Amino acid sequence: MPTSRKSPRSLDYNLGVLNFGDEQLYLSVLAEYSQQLPSFVKRVEEKHATGDRAGLREEVLLIQGSAAYISADALRSAAEAFVTAFDDDQGNESGLISALGNQAKVLCSEIQRILSGGAKGVTADRIGRARDRDALEADELMPVLEGSGAGETPARKCSGCALQ
Repeated sequence: MPTSRKSPRSLDYNLGVLNFGDEQLYLSVLAEYSQQLPSFVKRVEEKHATGDRAGLREEVLLIQGSAAYISADALRSAAEAFVTAFDDDQGNESGLISALGNQAKVLCSEIQRILSGGAKGVTADRIGRARDRDALEADELMPVLEGSGAGETPARKCSGCALQ
């Protein structure tokens, strides 16, 4: 039986806020990004139309990186699919560019919805709980990292191997 693959979300807002550490900063970046993204896609289309293959690849990589930075998973995936097909010299470049453009439009719509107050957002309490969880994990690791207190860390075996 074939397994169904879940499509990546247009924007992982919660992760984006956590990555930026400041919801207002993230919202500000999203606002600017949604204004610039159409011109990024237009540059991709222009590079394709002029046959500038190196420039085309570079523009798509810029979109891929920026999409990852703001947690725009679907756009990042579309850009990644293009780069993979491009590097393997396979696939329909025009179709992949069209898919990239469509994901960019969906993302811009999602960002506008968020900016207009249509998103639930991440509360400071949820961010605080995530930070507390991360701090707890770090505290749990500290004795292992500090060693025995005599300046050396006790030898431990790797899980699944005999290396010490």
